[in-house]
Amino acid sequence: MGYFDDAKTALAGRSRLSVYIKEETEAAEVISGINEVSGTYLFSDYDGLYRYRAYSAPTGASVLSFTQDEVFLFQEMTDAKDIVSMVRVEYRYRPSKDYSQVLVYENPSAQHLQGEPAPLLKELRVPLYEGSDAEVLAQMIALFEGDRQRTFKARVSRRGWSLLPADFISLSYARRGVSATFEVLEVKRNYESFTVDLLLGAPRGEIPGGGGSGGGPAGQDGHWTGDAENFPASLGGGSADSWSPGWTDEQRAYVRANLGYWCESEYALDADPNSYKPSCWSFG
Repeated sequence: MGYFDDAKTALAGRSRLSVYIKEETEAAEVISGINEVSGTYLFSDYDGLYRYRAYSAPTGASVLSFTQDEVFLFQEMTDAKDIVSMVRVEYRYRPSKDYSQVLVYENPSAQHLQGEPAPLLKELRVPLYEGSDAEVLAQMIALFEGDRQRTFKARVSRRGWSLLPADFISLSYARRGVSATFEVLEVKRNYESFTVDLLLGAPRGEIPGGGGSGGGPAGQDGHWTGDAENFPASLGGGSADSWSPGWTDEQRAYVRANLGYWCESEYALDADPNSYKPSCWSFG
């Protein structure tokens, strides 16, 4: 076994980067490309020191918890722009031949939920060497960007003073039916009020609020995951808290785009074929 084979064995289970820098390039651009494919962060901390951190799923003992009395603001933000249903990844780029290996991964349900006649394509060249790593990346992009993007703003007590990006917190906020673990994306200290503003995301591959701890039916099949919701007057008003087979096409289109319903299969109600994929938060 040669040196290359030894090195390949040692790297088993890890992504192998393949970065080629042909001309003078901003370091931030190179690092950003690496971060995108490897799930890492590079940032400066409160002491002005640079930190490089990899994403790691949280463990219970390491998560800082906040109760409702310590949460002064909680707001969900959604972005339904640039939904992706097909990912075309170029990897193992050969600069001498200006040639890359290509992998395509498709998530048809994302296209159908958007009502688009053609796939919603995203193309990118990534600094990866192995096809298996490129496939994992393509699947990850299709999963996360095939849904509307959900992030959360929170303001918490001074106990969050030491938080940094890539940390995790557990947050319980009964008024919004939230009891979940979140990944910290951004941190801003408020020196006048001694509070901390956070930009949060769900741990990758998870859905915050699963099972819900607030009142109401959060976490039950076919029910809305958070606060009480109603249709707008233009759609006749009325409750949208639980999926109804009597809804019109326009009402079903509205709830798929704006609300979310938990379900153990791919249907909000097994008896209603029109309830297939009732929202981007469905899971099977």
